[in-house]
Amino acid sequence: MNARTIFYAPGGTLRAPWRIGGFVVVYLAAKYALFGVARGLPTPGGFIPNMTEAWLLLLASVIIASVVMLRNVDRREWSTIGLGAPQAKPSTLTLGLLVGGLGILIPSGALIATHWLRVVPSSVEGSSVRFGLGTVAMFLPQSLSEELLSRGYAFAALREAIGPLWTIALSSVVFGLQHLMNPGADARTVTVVVLAGVWLGSIVVLTGSVYAAWMAHFAWNAGMVSVMHAPVSGIVFPAPNYITVSAGPTWATGGAWGPEASAFAVIAMFVSIYAVYAWTRTRGVAAPELARG
Repeated sequence: MNARTIFYAPGGTLRAPWRIGGFVVVYLAAKYALFGVARGLPTPGGFIPNMTEAWLLLLASVIIASVVMLRNVDRREWSTIGLGAPQAKPSTLTLGLLVGGLGILIPSGALIATHWLRVVPSSVEGSSVRFGLGTVAMFLPQSLSEELLSRGYAFAALREAIGPLWTIALSSVVFGLQHLMNPGADARTVTVVVLAGVWLGSIVVLTGSVYAAWMAHFAWNAGMVSVMHAPVSGIVFPAPNYITVSAGPTWATGGAWGPEASAFAVIAMFVSIYAVYAWTRTRGVAAPELARG
C-alpha cells in the first residue's frame, strides 16, 4: 500500500472518509461564519421566527458544503447525490408528502379516536392559521437541512464505499445521536429517531431522490405541529387555541416526546417503506438494489 491508495480509490476518486471529512470541515466553517454574522444583526424575535432563522442558516451552511465538495472535489452533478432536477418530479414530491403526512396523521387520528391522545384547549393566545403558516415556513428549511446533512452528500459518498444497507444503518445511528440533546431524550426516543432515519434513508434509496425524503420529513413534522399542535422530538411549540396531549401509555402515544415516538407511528413508517417500494414498481421506477452491487 502506498500513500496514494490511502487517499484514492482504484478508480481515481478520493476515498469516502476524506470526502466526508472535507464536507464536515466546510460545513462547520460555513456554519461558524454565518452564525457569527447573524449574531451581529437584529434578531427576528419570537420562538418560531428565531428557529426559522437558525434553520435557514444551517441550510445555507450545508448547501455551501455540498457545492464546494461537488464542484471542486468530486466534479459531479447534483443528480449523483439525489438532488438533480429529474429527481424532483411532482409525482416524487407528492409521494413524499403523502407518505410523511399520512404516516403520522393516520396513527395519531386513531389514537385520538381511542382517547389515548386528547385535544385540549391551549392557554396560548393567537391564530391557529398564523401558527400553522409560521411552522410550515420553519419546517421547510428545517427538514431540508437535516436531509442534506444526514442523507445528502455524505450519505452518497458513504453509499459508494459500503453499499446502501450499511449506509442506511450508520447514517440512521448518527441521525439518532444528533437528537440526544433534545428535551426528554432517552434510549427509547433515540431508538425511535434511529428508526426514522432508516425510514428516510430507505425512501432515498428506493426513489433515488433526497427530495422525496425531504417532503416526507417535512409533512411528518408539519403534521404533528402545524396540524395537531403536538410536540415534535420533545420540543413543545407555543400553539394557540388547542394542543394534542398524551392521555394513554407512553409506548402508544409517544408521551412528552410527541406522537412520532408512538409504537403505531413506528409501524406506519415501515408500512410506508413497503408503499414506496410498491410505488417504484408500479410506476416503472428503477429502484436501486438494497444491497452492495
